[in-house]
Amino acid sequence: MSEEFKKALDSALDAFKASLPATMSADEVKNAIQAKSDEMTAKFEGVATKEDLANLSSELTEAINKGKTSVKEVKSVNELVSKSIADVKAKKEVSFEVKAVGDMTTGNVVVADATPRLSLLDAQGNVYGINRTLIDSILSYVDLGSTDKASITWVDEVAGEGSVGATTEGQKKNQIDIDFKEKVANATKITGFVKVTEESLDDISYMSGEINRVLNEKLYVKKSADVLADIITNATAFNLTDFNGTVPSADIIDAIVVATAQSTMSGFQPKHIVMHPVDIAKFQLAKSSNIPRISTVAGVMEVNGLKVIQSLQATKGDFILGDFSKYRVRIYKEKLIIGLDGNDLTQNKRTIIGETRLIKYVSSNEKTSFVKGTFATIQAAINKAS
Repeated sequence: MSEEFKKALDSALDAFKASLPATMSADEVKNAIQAKSDEMTAKFEGVATKEDLANLSSELTEAINKGKTSVKEVKSVNELVSKSIADVKAKKEVSFEVKAVGDMTTGNVVVADATPRLSLLDAQGNVYGINRTLIDSILSYVDLGSTDKASITWVDEVAGEGSVGATTEGQKKNQIDIDFKEKVANATKITGFVKVTEESLDDISYMSGEINRVLNEKLYVKKSADVLADIITNATAFNLTDFNGTVPSADIIDAIVVATAQSTMSGFQPKHIVMHPVDIAKFQLAKSSNIPRISTVAGVMEVNGLKVIQSLQATKGDFILGDFSKYRVRIYKEKLIIGLDGNDLTQNKRTIIGETRLIKYVSSNEKTSFVKGTFATIQAAINKAS
């Protein structure tokens, strides 16, 4: 790194640090600065001329100015509660749109783990940041995006006839028939709520905590469970017979090895496996001969090269593995509502509701990348009788 480049980068990073919101923790500030430094270094480290450095300075300044503009819009949830509490006390319903930070252009709110964070958007366009609990969710691994439509029309490529092959001189060329079908995926609604007493409305910190809890523990967990359930429904059950009766003392890891082989034979490279915490614990109690097949990389457990996703939504004794980026999720109209529901009026309560609509789909040809199974069943099938 040249001295000129280092000076330009240091100056820009100082300005970037000053633009970060005071609500960010020390670790978040550190990670945000490191991410920006890595981004700019990768893009401009090779510059050599004064003209290049001038372009670097201009682009960095533009990026910083954009960051400052977005930062000014990010407010705390405490401010949101303070602003809306009068309407809530007056028994009026208040509603806020829930959006991912990336959609709000608040690009300065960066965390090293790249876990999506949420923001609330009111009718005036004010943004209120949500400190989401970091949950290792399936939503962190699928193709996740947003849409402004209640349904998505997409083209599905289904298996056709024929295949590519060598053609000798004078022979007919190989014909490939691929079928395309237009399909529609519709949004499904997911909700979660908590009740708060009328007396608690004056406790700003408590109300802020409950809003965070609805979006984190209620809505986010339900979204994760809904998505995982649909992936399992669309996955291909383990059916590979090549290893039946061939593996001495077959265990849980052997089951994963042969299931991985099935996904790979379909033309895909599985990257993750979702399991219940109890089954993950069995890895840690595995026989010594299996230790080389279990590793921890950057704090993440890997088994047979697959990163392990721990999920309470997984069924104990079952698993699903695959390349989860093949599964699409689009979020449509996510919102937070505070108001009266049912007997709230007579019981002096208010209801905080989190509501989201998800559109989920996976291509027919890519369903085989996901393999699901039961450890005990596969172990019994592949086990070699002594």
